[in-house]
Amino acid sequence: APTPEVTPPLAKGVVANAGDPGVRLRETPGGKEIDFLKDGTVLELFPEPQVKTDDGNTWQKVRDPQGRVGWVAAAYIVNQ
Repeated sequence: APTPEVTPPLAKGVVANAGDPGVRLRETPGGKEIDFLKDGTVLELFPEPQVKTDDGNTWQKVRDPQGRVGWVAAAYIVNQ
């Protein structure tokens, strides 16, 4: 029987030092806002390479606790 593919668990990170109202969760790196994520929010970090935009920000693809997938500025994520 074929062995089922096992997807490794995603790395975890925590929003930190974002202040109020939090770091922006965006649809694309630097793109449309989805919501704000407060300090202490635990995120799943996707293995995709981080993306650097022309404004100098580096973006990380994440999944938030509500299951929404988007991008946040990597400067506000600390590894858990």
